[in-house]
This record gives sequence, C-alpha cells and structure tokens, in this order.
Amino acid sequence: MRYALLLLSFLLISSAPYALEATPKAQVAIENTKVTSRASGLLDHYKDIYACEKQSLFFAPGHPEADADGCVKATVSCPAGSVLVADESGGWECGCKSPFGGYLRNGESVVAYKQRHKCDRTCEQETRVCQQGVLTGSLTEPSCQAVPTHNIDNISVPRDIKWAKVGTDRYRVGTIGNNYWRHGCGRFNRHVEFNIHDASKVKQFDLVWVGWDDYAKLWVNRDEVANLPVEYGTRIRRGRWYRRTPCELRTSWQAHIRGPIYRHYMGGYAKKNMLPHLKDGKNTIDMSVIVAGAGEGWFDFIIKSDPVCPQ
Repeated sequence: MRYALLLLSFLLISSAPYALEATPKAQVAIENTKVTSRASGLLDHYKDIYACEKQSLFFAPGHPEADADGCVKATVSCPAGSVLVADESGGWECGCKSPFGGYLRNGESVVAYKQRHKCDRTCEQETRVCQQGVLTGSLTEPSCQAVPTHNIDNISVPRDIKWAKVGTDRYRVGTIGNNYWRHGCGRFNRHVEFNIHDASKVKQFDLVWVGWDDYAKLWVNRDEVANLPVEYGTRIRRGRWYRRTPCELRTSWQAHIRGPIYRHYMGGYAKKNMLPHLKDGKNTIDMSVIVAGAGEGWFDFIIKSDPVCPQ
C-alpha cells in the first residue's frame, strides 16, 4: 500500500508544472515537501531533502533532471523574490510572482490597477511585464472599484417577499398581498440584507406603515424596533409563541406610525426612526410573523439619502 501511495504521489508531482522560490532553497524545499506529504498522506522525506541541501539543489521529485533523491540543479541564477519556472526543454528560467497569485513566465504580462477612492472616477492602470525574474511596475489590484451610483444598494430578499418601491421615497418590505402565508399556527421568519456606502448620508429611514396578521416582530441590525400587537415571546411551546391571547386574532392589522413610537392598544409598539440602527456596509432587516390560518406581514419605510458621490 505504501509503495502504491509513493507511486501515485510521484505521478501527481511529475504531471504538475514546476515553480520554485529562488531563495532560500532549503526552506522552500521543506515547505513544498510538507504540502505534498499532507496531500498524499505520506511521511516527510527528510533524508531526500537533506541530500538536496548538501548539494545546494532543489527538491523536485519527478522533474526530468531529478536524480535518485529527487534533487534538481538550477542552471540559472535568478534575483531574490522571483521564481524558478521549468521551461519546455526541462531546464529552468526566471519567472515572476503574479500580484494576483500564481506566477508569470519570462516575457508574460498582466494588467494591474490602482486602488482608488470609491468616488474617484479616474482609473489608473499599467501593464506589468516579467523580465528575467523582475516584475515591472508597482500596481497590485486586479480591477478598479466601480463608482457607486446609489448610497443604498445590493438589496437581497427571500423569494416569497419583496423590497418594492411604492412611492417617491417609499419602500415596502414583506409580502405583497393578503393572506400570503398559510399555517395552523406557524411562524414565518424572513431575512433581508442591503448595503449602505455611507450611513451619514442617509437623511431619513422611517418606519411609517405596518401591516400584519396575526403577530409581527421587526429587527434592524438585530435591534428590535417593532413588536405587534402584543409583546409575545414570554413562553415558547412547540416552536410557537404564547401569551394570554390566542394564536388567531381574526384581524388583519394595519398601523400608521406618525409619532416617535406607536403604541398598540393591546400592548405592542413600533419605533419610527431607524437612523440610529443603521451602519456603513451590510445592514439587515429581520421580520418574524405568526400566522394562524392565513396571514401576511409588511413594513413601509420612507428612505431619503444624499448621493454617495458628488454628481
């Protein structure tokens, strides 16, 4: 079994392209061997490594010029930081590390870009060429960042709900339609994500209208902002919330949030201003609706924001 594994390892190594660090030789040889050993499950061949080190050679078993110990002599001298690449004739040539991973052969090139400010409309780029182990140029990015056109974007919602524009600055998040969900007494949790480039430019993010049947909760970035119509959740039985009220309330509720905090007559509440809960980057809205028989849940927001980049 051990000999079969050794043979398999030899075949895998011999079929792969060679690219070895130019310096230091012994360290790279040990590093490469450990990676090979982990992948194949074989023990480290330290005796072979040492045999190569004593001769100042590279450990590259399977290379056409490798001796019995797997040692290969590099016939070229490459600058520090470059890589030795096996050429088509089985010898070595000086290659370069690519700024995006991997390596470039002598004469090969890659286009690189400069990291720019998100509102910078200029895109600086250059062609970096590998010249005998030295990569010309200095830029390191694979592309230029796109200039954002909106401060709030990358909106992601589950398939059975929507983020829909229903007015100039008004958006509805949730089910669009009556009795959208059906369950004897079930809980429907939905997770929404969106990106804000600059939260300081968001001038208004208000919860202004809520519709639900039979119970609903809402969180913005894990901060609870609505709990309607009563503060359920004091007891959990079989995955359902219970209080003194039944699961079926026989009402499709609607509430307009006019003041800072809406108070439901059965004890629930909803906040209006969402700005304190927002942040730069990824933001989340989580809604949880308890439905008895058939029900729905949606939340309307007024969202106003300055453009993230000057027009």
